[in-house]
Amino acid sequence: MGFLSRAKESEIGTEAQRAYDEGQARFAARLNFPMTHHGLSGEIPDWSKQIEAIERIGWCCEFFSVAQDFKGRPEAYVLFGRG
Repeated sequence: MGFLSRAKESEIGTEAQRAYDEGQARFAARLNFPMTHHGLSGEIPDWSKQIEAIERIGWCCEFFSVAQDFKGRPEAYVLFGRG
């Protein structure tokens, strides 16, 4: 995993931990598509690692949706609830 992937994972984990500690009932995350992804079918490792970082804190994925950003690249919208 590259530097940017680790930075994304760390940042989203920090945000998720803060929300959890502050007692939020839900955590909504937007995950952007990695610039270096091959574009073929298969796992999107950046998204998997970021979701794992959030779930490790105690959040559980409740809803997952994908849409295009303003440049036409996919981005995920993931809603988490307390586990």
